[in-house]
Amino acid sequence: MKKALCFILLILLSSCSGLLFFPSKEQFFDPAKFGLIHHEISFSSQDGTRLSGWMFPSKTAEVKGTVIQFHGNAENMTSHFHSLAWLVHHGYNLFTFDYRGYGTSEGEPTIPGVNLDARAAYQQIIQSPEAGNTPVILYGQSLGGVILLKALETFPDRSKISLIIVEGSFLSYQEIARKKMNDIWLTWPFQHLAYLMFSDEYAAIESIKKVSPIPLLVIHGKKDVIIPYEFGAEIYNTAKQPKSFWPIEEGNHIDTMLRHKGIYRNRLVEYLDKNSAHPKSIKHPSHLPNKDHYYGSDSLDRYSSNLGR
Repeated sequence: MKKALCFILLILLSSCSGLLFFPSKEQFFDPAKFGLIHHEISFSSQDGTRLSGWMFPSKTAEVKGTVIQFHGNAENMTSHFHSLAWLVHHGYNLFTFDYRGYGTSEGEPTIPGVNLDARAAYQQIIQSPEAGNTPVILYGQSLGGVILLKALETFPDRSKISLIIVEGSFLSYQEIARKKMNDIWLTWPFQHLAYLMFSDEYAAIESIKKVSPIPLLVIHGKKDVIIPYEFGAEIYNTAKQPKSFWPIEEGNHIDTMLRHKGIYRNRLVEYLDKNSAHPKSIKHPSHLPNKDHYYGSDSLDRYSSNLGR
């Protein structure tokens, strides 16, 4: 009996740890194959760990802002960029990066470490000549959402941030771990061990209250089976004004900008144009005004529509 309990505990520890980080060193997709120009950027985290990022410059004559993507816990930026890369056809730069241990970034992922990486990515962009003096929009997806919300407390010069978007995310590591353990019959009796096995030192339970006065947009699919809808509703309800909430009726996990016939892409562009301050737009002399249709390049559209999570 004792051996059986030890075996179950080992399974619990392994599965709960796996809820956090699933990094990969593989390059999944090459942006050039989809007509997307990008620049590779190497920069250091706060503790000196070397990180990798990609900058996708806007394809329009004027740049309205720069979106920083904080991706989720699986794979790496080479499989995540597609969900937001279409924004370059609408006047926005996109910067995506890999936390330590992901892709070609050095090190191994830890909760304290990825929070340092989030701050370093923001600092890199506000000093970037491509971003210039245009607004910065922060977009956190899944695990990237809670990382962003917590790390935001340490970001320098938050006046450059015009908008924060959190999609398919949560506030408490302990609560999401308990929920996942509750959903599996084998781990259901041990769900409350989540409070012992996980720390909420880097949770965003208090951090979400400090986002204001920066506008916050929360997006969550009502059919999300990875991070249930209730966790997105909690983010919205806990946050202070100004805030907005998009419950996606047929939405699954962070698929809002990939599926749904482009409805939410169009809505997001309108939302960004309306809610992002444009103190100064910077001209790209080499760029002609964008004449692509809404979805951007055809190849990127086909790519996005055929992808899974």
